[in-house]
Amino acid sequence: MTNFEQHIGYTVIMGAVACLDDADGETIETVIRLLGMTEQLTRQLVLTAEEKQIEMILEEKRTT
Repeated sequence: MTNFEQHIGYTVIMGAVACLDDADGETIETVIRLLGMTEQLTRQLVLTAEEKQIEMILEEKRTT
């Protein structure tokens, strides 16, 4: 990939981020689903989260 292509990709991504700057969690979730990245993102977030955080979320899921 050339520097020009990288710059255009960066510009597009930053434009998308700017458009979603005030988006709520449900909107971001929809974007992630539409991109087909739900499993990958879930995995990355879980693997980088503190265990205590994961335990609290699992407990919340069990009680709802």
